[in-house]
Amino acid sequence: MSLVEKIQKTHEDSLRKGELVFIETEIESFVEDGVEYQLRLVPQLDKKPEQTAEAVNAEKAATSVNPFLPYNPDLFVTEFEDHVVLLNKFCVVPGHLLVVTKEFERQSLPLNPSDFAALWKTMSSIESNTLGFYNCGAMSGASQPHKHMQILPLGQLESPPVEPLFKGANLTPGKTGQLPGLPFLHYAVLFDQEKIKELGNPEAVGDYLVDLYSDLLDSIFEEVTKYHLSEGVRLLGSVSYNLLVTSKWMLIVPRKEDKFGQISVNSLGFSGLLLVRSKEDLNVVKRTGYLNLLSALGYPLPKAKPVQSEALPSL
Repeated sequence: MSLVEKIQKTHEDSLRKGELVFIETEIESFVEDGVEYQLRLVPQLDKKPEQTAEAVNAEKAATSVNPFLPYNPDLFVTEFEDHVVLLNKFCVVPGHLLVVTKEFERQSLPLNPSDFAALWKTMSSIESNTLGFYNCGAMSGASQPHKHMQILPLGQLESPPVEPLFKGANLTPGKTGQLPGLPFLHYAVLFDQEKIKELGNPEAVGDYLVDLYSDLLDSIFEEVTKYHLSEGVRLLGSVSYNLLVTSKWMLIVPRKEDKFGQISVNSLGFSGLLLVRSKEDLNVVKRTGYLNLLSALGYPLPKAKPVQSEALPSL
C-alpha cells in the first residue's frame, strides 16, 4: 500500500470511528497586488481546543497536556526512526499530516537533519502538491508544545499563493534573499534541484536542507536583534518564526505578535492561506488588507542604506 493510499484509508477509518474531525469551510479568494490569497471561513474551528501563547511556551503545558505522548493510534499513518506521521485530528483539508518527534522536544527548538529528512521523505512520497510548515515558538501560532511539523495537501492549487512572488526575486539557488512584494522581514531560498537529484536519499537531502535553513535562521536572528537594539530592548530568548517548505523553496518569517485582534495566524497565513472563524474576521482581513495584517504580526523590513555617491571631479 502506497503512502497516499494509507493516508486515505486512515482518514476514512478514523472519520468513521469519530476519532477525526473534518471541518467544512467556505473558500473565498482575495486578490491584492496581483496575488490571489485564499481565505477559508471556518466557524466550526471553535471545536478545536486552543492554547494561549504563554501555555505553548510553558514547561508545565509540555508535561501536562500532550496529545502526542501517547498519540492516538487511529490517526497513525507511518513512522521513521525519530518521528511518527499522524493525521491532524482537526482538519479542514483531508490528508493534513503531522510529522511528530517520538520523544518530547519543545516546539521552540530549531529543526535538525532528522526532522528535515522525515519531512522530505513524507512530502516526496505524496503524489499531489504539498506544503510543509513549522510553527516555532510562542508567537508563531503554534497550538501544541511538542515539536511537530505539518504537511498540507494543496488540492486544486498548483502551488501556495505566495509562490509567484519568487518569480521576480532573482534568487540564486542556495543563496538567501528576499521577495519583492512582501513588506515585512523575511528571508527565502531556492533549492538547487540538480543537487537534490544527486543527493538522492532523504537523509542526504535533510543535511542539505538544514544547511539552507540555518542560513535563514542566522539572517532573521541578526535582523531581529538589530531591531530590538534600535528599540532599546535587549532580545531575550529565542525568536518565534514561521517556516514554509515546498519541493522548490523555503521561506522564513520572524514573528513578534501571535494574533491580529482575535485572528490567530500560523505559517499557513504567510503562505497565502488564512483561516478565519467568522464573517466578522473575514471582513477585518478585507478592510485591513492581507499584507498589512501580516506586517502587523512580523518585523519591519530593515531600511535600505543610502547609496554614497562618488565626489565629482572639479572642472
